[in-house]
Amino acid sequence: MTERKSPMVQIKNFISRMPLYQRLIEAVGLLIIAAGIVTSVRMNLVGRSLWWDEAALAFSFSQRDLGNLTGEALELIQSAPVGWLYTVKILTLLLGNTDFVLRIPSMAAYVGILALLFWIFTKIFKVQYPVTCVAFAASFPLLLQYSNMFKPYITDGFFCLLTVIFYQRYLTGRWRALRLGISWAVLIWFSNPVCFVAGGLMLADVFCRQGKSFLLHLREKMVSWLAIGVPLGVSFVVYYFYWLRQTATDDRMIGYWREWNFPLFPTSAEDLEQIRKLMETIFSQFYRLEYAVLILLAAFVIFAFCRRDKILIGVYLSFAVTVFASGLKMFPVNKRLWLFVYPLIMMILAVGINASGEGKKVGEARGRTAVIGVILLGCALLNGGIRYYWNAENVYWPGYEVKKEYEYLKSVIEPDERVYVFSSQAPIFDYYNGYDFTELADTGCQVMVGVDPLTEDYDCADDFAYLTGSKKCYVVLGDTWDDDRYTELLFPTLHEAGYFEMVYNEYETPMWYFCQDIGDVKSAVFYEIVSKETSEGVTTYKICLRNTGEAWLNPEFENLQVVSEEGEILAELPKNIAPGETEEFEIALPEPVSATFHLENEYGLIAEHTEFTVGPGVAVAP
Repeated sequence: MTERKSPMVQIKNFISRMPLYQRLIEAVGLLIIAAGIVTSVRMNLVGRSLWWDEAALAFSFSQRDLGNLTGEALELIQSAPVGWLYTVKILTLLLGNTDFVLRIPSMAAYVGILALLFWIFTKIFKVQYPVTCVAFAASFPLLLQYSNMFKPYITDGFFCLLTVIFYQRYLTGRWRALRLGISWAVLIWFSNPVCFVAGGLMLADVFCRQGKSFLLHLREKMVSWLAIGVPLGVSFVVYYFYWLRQTATDDRMIGYWREWNFPLFPTSAEDLEQIRKLMETIFSQFYRLEYAVLILLAAFVIFAFCRRDKILIGVYLSFAVTVFASGLKMFPVNKRLWLFVYPLIMMILAVGINASGEGKKVGEARGRTAVIGVILLGCALLNGGIRYYWNAENVYWPGYEVKKEYEYLKSVIEPDERVYVFSSQAPIFDYYNGYDFTELADTGCQVMVGVDPLTEDYDCADDFAYLTGSKKCYVVLGDTWDDDRYTELLFPTLHEAGYFEMVYNEYETPMWYFCQDIGDVKSAVFYEIVSKETSEGVTTYKICLRNTGEAWLNPEFENLQVVSEEGEILAELPKNIAPGETEEFEIALPEPVSATFHLENEYGLIAEHTEFTVGPGVAVAP
């Protein structure tokens, strides 16, 4: 019996057999993988706020104990695999419920996907550039993005690759059929798309007969198929009635995803356009490589069938099963829901491209191998995910950075001020406020949280009564999903009842401030004359306006102007002048006329002491 070599010895021997150019290409691939892992960790250290979907999932997750976690459907139209929920819950009980801890499983799944792909490339397909092929996945923008997300999407990719590996163990005789069936039955509880991949692999096992008659194939394999299918089927049925049915039959969930189902039998131009839109949704994630990936993926169907490779054929069939489920309105086509297909697509591409480097002659094979290595490395570099997310500014989600907004609010709020949270930001605010729905944590300041417009038809009457009844109130707004039905009411109502100004706007996540008394507004300005020139009896004054207050001047939903005492508009101002910023404008007056102006919007004065006089005798700033 030969002694089994350790993994390190196997890797050393594998590398020693490579020519120098191959080692160099693989070394660069290894650097890309390392950079990808470091980038994923850095993304999770940036402190990005939970966005709406993450916070909506955290709403039920954070407020339920371990024993009641899946006792009923999650609120806010959310769902996640049972096994995944319990895994993350146990992790938060051990390490604390913070946004960083919530995202640890996604970060681990990203690393796990890279590890499983390397195992597949070296142990199953024995490709020539396993490290560089993994580098293609490591630099894929969508995988990096969702490694920084409290959602199960990237873990779907991990468990689907595990599904493929388990099947390979069965094909090689290392696992019996029953063991495979039980293993798949367990995986379903951790990832819903496992059922699609397992289904595709089972179809491949049934129809790939390896030259035998179907009846002979049936007699030989029937017991094995039953040993796999029965535990898998029983597990799925139990899982469906225990958990999946609650969201799969929810009218709100069905309505939300209505426009994202694949037309199985297109009968109109609209159906064809729908197919085009959905295909673009999936393949546009490859950016520069979009069309190349689509063409190669289609071409490698022939390659898979020519090789009679059950794994590759099974993966293609799993795509077909997923499309079929979408056609039955059971699985919408969306990049995050379909994230599990990307590692599988990369697996097919890597195997197909590497196979094209095989040649009959040694010199020919080496030449092709070098070209293939350069192509694979180029693909990994063109992905661009690492370059993009290495910049921490690209990690933040404009419109949803409520965490920073919340921290700012707690640092400036006074005891006599209130808080109102706009409905679209409610789940995020609730998470960081510790699910205290009446007070801002540790301040005693009153809070009102708006009703979610996704789940209820709401007229906002109570909300407006709370706001207009407040002497001073911060309004946490953020992204409103372009829902003009709410903003069209909010701004005119509050401007008419008092003064409404934007006091925070980091990463396009604004917070506004309402007060009834002009003496409480946050806006303030300072003027100085930069220059004046007289020509043909007219003096033109160039005036520098400095925003010395705490509020933005001329934000969205209003039009700020320089207006004379007589009501004449003397100048327009640019939008969104931030605190501390300066802007210059010009006023032309005939000699020897003086003029006093102030700032106002369509609702009137924005603050006290915005007046300034220009005319003869007014000095220019030194």
